[in-house]
Amino acid sequence: MKEVLQIMAHHLFPVYVKFTTRVNEQNEIKRGFLQQFQFPNVVGAIDCTHIAIVAPPENDPHHLGDAYLNRKGFYSINVHVICDSDLKILGANARYPGSTHDSAIWSMSSINRCMRRNFERGDHTSWLLGDSGYALKLWLLTAIPDALDGSPGARYTLMLCRARNVIERYFGVLKQRFHCLLKHRVSHYNHAPRALIFNSCWVLQNICIGRNLVNYEDAEEFENEEDDQEMNDI
Repeated sequence: MKEVLQIMAHHLFPVYVKFTTRVNEQNEIKRGFLQQFQFPNVVGAIDCTHIAIVAPPENDPHHLGDAYLNRKGFYSINVHVICDSDLKILGANARYPGSTHDSAIWSMSSINRCMRRNFERGDHTSWLLGDSGYALKLWLLTAIPDALDGSPGARYTLMLCRARNVIERYFGVLKQRFHCLLKHRVSHYNHAPRALIFNSCWVLQNICIGRNLVNYEDAEEFENEEDDQEMNDI
């Protein structure tokens, strides 16, 4: 099993899970969001999901006190994910403990640096969609939670939330297939094998989506099953 996971994580992950900067591939992603949600120039939706783990032992070299204890009161890895309108994962980062805020993970992301660099080089028509937990950037659009009803800001927020909801659906579809990622199926693996398992899940899910082997109808109950969405998660 270990050998298979290593092949999946080290050799297939870079092939099946990648955030493209090629214009033709980004245009295809933009077309998907435009056709489904009438939201132009979107190259992905971003969010985090918590995957439960047992409390790391004191002698674990990756143990940093209560760093893995999240704000919901259980130990977890806070996994940062980007997906397209077809629920294909474009990027995943499972390196950070549960207490790390979504925006902090994003600030250290190589994809964030890539988006900033592309903007500085003149690409002003490509952006990601995030909730209000992220800082608004010229390459990352977020909702306006206090927009007045009927205002342009409210209409924009409604459209953004509908388009960004693909990431919630992605989490539901992913956890429907891989129950090892559910909150009540707490991961007992240590850091190294856990990372291999997570990366293999992303690869297999993209392969299934590419072959239309996904049951979307039954995934709703799994959508961010650990998450009571708060107001700043609009």
